[in-house]
Amino acid sequence: MTRQWLSQAISGQRPVWPCTLDKDIPALVALADEEGVCALLNERLCKDTDWSGQIPDAFRDEVVRLAREKALHSLVREHECRRVLDLLGQARIPVLVLKGAALAYWAYDMPYLRESGDIDLQLKNKADVDVAMGMLANHEFQLVETALPGDMISFEVTARRDSDHGVPFEID
Repeated sequence: MTRQWLSQAISGQRPVWPCTLDKDIPALVALADEEGVCALLNERLCKDTDWSGQIPDAFRDEVVRLAREKALHSLVREHECRRVLDLLGQARIPVLVLKGAALAYWAYDMPYLRESGDIDLQLKNKADVDVAMGMLANHEFQLVETALPGDMISFEVTARRDSDHGVPFEID
């Protein structure tokens, strides 16, 4: 029931707040957070005040708090991404931003509405990847071993660091 209410809410419908969910406010907020839709839900609650006025204040307040936190994390990730892209540009390594980060700017009104935990980059070849990983290592990134024994061969590498603001930043 909570997942259905949440999906209706972020898709622009006006689901009725079921009385049974009042006691499950933490579970519903946790589900929105787990699904990465807190910012979208907050946007919806802010835009449709006639509908959102029927939603308990405790729920709205927690969604607002989480949405602000997600927006801050998005700004930090954007800053880190620009920094990495600048470094790659200085090294003349062509790069393509893929998946979540690219979608955030292409398909959403504001990039923080598309929650993302990492930045996916595609580089031209393994030589460019090796140069990029060396450069990132010089800028406090740690190479993360992502392959498990027995996995198929993969050309994906992951580098991670905590931003200057304490927000973990990962590049695949």
